[in-house]
Amino acid sequence: MIQISFIIPTLNAQKVLLKCLNSINQQNYSKSNYEILIIDGGSTDKTISIAKKFNSKILKNPLKTAEAGKSVGIKSAKGKYVCLIDSDNILPSKNW
Repeated sequence: MIQISFIIPTLNAQKVLLKCLNSINQQNYSKSNYEILIIDGGSTDKTISIAKKFNSKILKNPLKTAEAGKSVGIKSAKGKYVCLIDSDNILPSKNW
């Protein structure tokens, strides 16, 4: 059962996304307990290929803004809890 949905709006975030996703992946809970939703505004860099390496679900954000992306993500989230983070955020500890 998915407990946490990480919702991350992106647009050409290749320079920061890897660190963000690594910090999620290193958390002290089972990978089956969370999902990562990448809500992309039409990236033309390697954002999508980076996200795919983490088994992220990729959704389109036609309005491109972060706020619109968060809305798309919330509507698609399956987790009991929703975590809204930006692509340049790094979770500070393994127990976050």
